[in-house]
Amino acid sequence: METQHSLISPSNFERRMLCAGSLNAEKDLPNTTSKYAEEGSMLHERTTLYLESLQCSSKGSTSWDDGLTQGQKEAVVDAGTYFNKLKDVSHTLVLGEFHERKYSLAFIHADMKGTADSVLILENTETQIVEVHVIDYKFGKGVRVNAYWNYQLILYFLGVVNDPKIKNIIANKIISVHLHIVQPYIKNTRWDVNEIDIIAVRKKNTYLDVVKNAYDLNAVRTPHYKACRFCKAKPTCYALAKTVPKMDTDVFDLEDDEIAVIYDNTDLVKLYLSGIEEYIRNKISNGGFEGYELEGKLSNRKWTDDAILQLPILLGEDKAFEITKKPITIGKAEKLLDKITMDELTTREVSGTEIVKI
Repeated sequence: METQHSLISPSNFERRMLCAGSLNAEKDLPNTTSKYAEEGSMLHERTTLYLESLQCSSKGSTSWDDGLTQGQKEAVVDAGTYFNKLKDVSHTLVLGEFHERKYSLAFIHADMKGTADSVLILENTETQIVEVHVIDYKFGKGVRVNAYWNYQLILYFLGVVNDPKIKNIIANKIISVHLHIVQPYIKNTRWDVNEIDIIAVRKKNTYLDVVKNAYDLNAVRTPHYKACRFCKAKPTCYALAKTVPKMDTDVFDLEDDEIAVIYDNTDLVKLYLSGIEEYIRNKISNGGFEGYELEGKLSNRKWTDDAILQLPILLGEDKAFEITKKPITIGKAEKLLDKITMDELTTREVSGTEIVKI
């Protein structure tokens, strides 16, 4: 997997395609990571180890499951099982199997390359048709990714079929193309590319135009949910900021078509505001953001251990507990007890942080 993303790569290609100005917007910004991204990278590596351990027992000296939680182990096994099931078909010969292999995309742009998670090349011994499977593993738990017209997968495929070693394997063969997104925590998707779409997928000029537009110094920024979602520049992007409604107009003076525009941009507005919050949090944590600070965010109140003993004394057994023998809700108790007593019997824990104005 790519640990340092270039200005244009399979993973950000759709962003460059939807918003050509995103390349210039991001080019001078530092790469960032998160615990989720780091976990995903680790699970990709473990999946490769797992698949290799099944192929060759001598590679088992480094255990693929060292230090993994049960859930992580199951995710890796699910990913590996999906891959191996592709081979478990009658009248099928494995011509090639590759994991975590880097492929050049220099025929699109000199700096472009990509690392496909898994590639499997099979031949049907009856029809002699060669199947090219390109698999991308996603270990996120929140967003489902679809294989259909997924440009990251498409570019991996183009890198695969232009690789000299693989060219020799598939030379003079009729090929069928199958692109897969494997998401153990969510749902797997597969795109069996038909002949008409293969022609479109392999149209080189499409990709050359995207690169040309992205490297144009005057490239326009075009807000789009898919483009903005993982763009590092979204907190400071003026084009995205314009999707937020102006605050100098009474909402009741807006016409229906104006309200519709705001509603249609709901996802972009939410995306922008979450980017703003992340930006301010990072600024506060790394030197400060004038006028704001981080403060502990309190959870909802809950009963203390002592409250279980005190409630029957204060209220009587019949009022202190529900039918299930659980304490009554805090809301009910507030109607029966004074504030000082309630403060003594309840507690609030710090749950994360929130931004507060000083």
